[in-house]
Amino acid sequence: MARVVLACLVLVLPSACAPWQTRRALPQAVVEQSQPRSVRLSLRSDETVVLLHPRVVGDSLVGSPPGSRATRSVALDEILAVEVRRNPVERTAQLGFLVLGTTVSATILLALLLGPLLAPP
Repeated sequence: MARVVLACLVLVLPSACAPWQTRRALPQAVVEQSQPRSVRLSLRSDETVVLLHPRVVGDSLVGSPPGSRATRSVALDEILAVEVRRNPVERTAQLGFLVLGTTVSATILLALLLGPLLAPP
């Protein structure tokens, strides 16, 4: 039982805290369908680029780098992966379920382990 709880923590906790989520769709589909406020792009050149208010223009993804008024254009065929910021409400809900599940699991585990010791003779 303890292994199950530990496995759940190891699998769920990193995803609950990760601010970026990789999308498995084409970059233009991600931007056009979810209209994110920002995207993080992994490029073929091993460069990572963050663009604010991204939009598809022709065969490129166009947006502004953080802290800049300039725009940057990245060719769609240069993009290996697209990540979008997770919704804070979604992250909070995941973390809440994690804490609740851990508490319930720990309570059940303690009841199973200590129950025979606390039972009246």
